[in-house]
Amino acid sequence: MYPEATVPEKYGLVKRNQQKGRTSRLTNRERDDGQFGGERSKVAALRPKAAAPRYFFRMVEFAPTIMASRKNDFRPQDAAKTLLWCRRICCLCGKKCGAAIEIAHIDRNGPGALDNAIPVCFECHSVIGHYADDHPRGKKFGIEELKKRRNQVYDEQTSSLVPPIDYRISQQNPARTLPGVGFRIHHLGGAHPVRAFVRVTISRGSKRYGPPPTAGHYDGRYGWNLNPGQHISGWFKLRKRWKPLKGEPLRAKVEITVADIYDYRHDLLPVGYILNLGAQDWYAEPCEEEM
Repeated sequence: MYPEATVPEKYGLVKRNQQKGRTSRLTNRERDDGQFGGERSKVAALRPKAAAPRYFFRMVEFAPTIMASRKNDFRPQDAAKTLLWCRRICCLCGKKCGAAIEIAHIDRNGPGALDNAIPVCFECHSVIGHYADDHPRGKKFGIEELKKRRNQVYDEQTSSLVPPIDYRISQQNPARTLPGVGFRIHHLGGAHPVRAFVRVTISRGSKRYGPPPTAGHYDGRYGWNLNPGQHISGWFKLRKRWKPLKGEPLRAKVEITVADIYDYRHDLLPVGYILNLGAQDWYAEPCEEEM
């Protein structure tokens, strides 16, 4: 605040007129003339009569700035997963980035989901984000290509975390009688535990019946916890209408997804099984076209 004798001329005092119920503004000149008397006019009389500089001030209300996050930002836990899966290696150029890595959106307008995230170095991020569609030079990275290149790096960097897995459908060891069907899965070794998501699809001829009626163990919803060297046996029951017909054998397609310790999912190739009624057992069908 300025002392009373040096208040800029631009600003006067405000005095409320209680009798008239209004506010009147007093200029410095009126105060200097002693119109309102008192000590103020005496002090003002001592002030040099030179024209006071004209200052222009504006009251600014400062408030804390809060940076709002975008709706499609990645969650911290998802960002951590992507960095663990790629081991901080750029998914485009393969450079080891360390702290100089960013998680880019594959589709700029897409959601902040794991499937839309790709860890890249600063240079590759700028290449992805500054391609001009209206004046193309070269060939830009497409969404599907980016996803496949990202998954390729993820697979390379996490393949050592996935042990060999043996699984099969069988009526033997232990013996099962139809309509009961046995299933076995075996963690063949390695240092890390995994979870296996099992999906069994039953079909006959051109009809697809879907997974057997279980609580979620054979439709891919539940994960089977497998510690190193562990062997698990289970079973499921066929529905009555799934009886094999002449010329239309009953088939079972088994798909396994293995989740490593960092929860990255590895899809194994599907394996098919065909029921041999004569031998009362299943034999493997390796060709996917026959499933």
